[in-house]
Amino acid sequence: MDDQIELDKKGIQFHYDLPPEFFHYFLDPDLNYSCCYFQNTDDPLEKAAKNKLSLICKKLSVSKDDHVLDIGCGWGNFIFFAAENYGCHVTGITLSPAQIDYIEGKASQKGISHLIKARVMHAHEMNFKPREFNKIVTIGAIEHISDLERMFASCFNILKDDGLMLVHSMSIPWKNRKEQLAGKFSESMQFLREHIFPVGQMITLNEILRTMEENNFEIIDVENITDHYTLTLRCWLNNLQKKRKEIEEKKIVEPLKLRAQLLFLMGCVQAFKDNNVYCYHTLARKILEGSRKQLPLTRKGYCL
Repeated sequence: MDDQIELDKKGIQFHYDLPPEFFHYFLDPDLNYSCCYFQNTDDPLEKAAKNKLSLICKKLSVSKDDHVLDIGCGWGNFIFFAAENYGCHVTGITLSPAQIDYIEGKASQKGISHLIKARVMHAHEMNFKPREFNKIVTIGAIEHISDLERMFASCFNILKDDGLMLVHSMSIPWKNRKEQLAGKFSESMQFLREHIFPVGQMITLNEILRTMEENNFEIIDVENITDHYTLTLRCWLNNLQKKRKEIEEKKIVEPLKLRAQLLFLMGCVQAFKDNNVYCYHTLARKILEGSRKQLPLTRKGYCL
């Protein structure tokens, strides 16, 4: 096993193997832990979370006959949404055994285990069959994946020729990335690595798109959803602040973990406000000679 893969597993488990009950205190009921999508600034968090899942399914043209892969599936919010609303088969991969247990238990309770598979697997080790999936999605996960070249090369191999892929990703401005490449990390980034996510990196949108194109993906559509993340983070922070006393009394997590999460959310709100972080949806398909499929002619086809 690669040393990086082992480090990634330990890093992801450091954060995501906390009790699911803790995350229920500040996320929406389906444990969406990535940018939601607001049609109005005062949308409830739960509605905005479902908006995001609905938007992704629309962009991917998810249908009942699809087999969809979710790379970095978290607690399965996209998995359950797609399976329940479209009747498709969904496979999710994560590095957190706690998340796998949660997904399998919930799938059994809902009676849809036949539609859902969840596996502990690194994005560098995807050993699926060639052209196994009609659609691939990764939502807020590539920030934790060190070798995107390796991941996108695998995605090209396991995606059907007429399939679609959507990458929901955070990125940073070039000026910030230039400092990182020179070995200069801000105090907030050092705090993040020490107390929240010990692994991963933030890169530019250009680097993400370039790596996709270098692996023979055509970029179909890019949507900037940064302002939606600011609204999402404010909801999470507000929820956690309201529930702080209860979490402390019940000892759901160690006090240091709770304080770190509060500081993390506060810092993220400020980072977006200061234009230091962005969030994008990138829709793509494989480049194949002589087999160009017609897609929606206007951008309305990729909107709610």
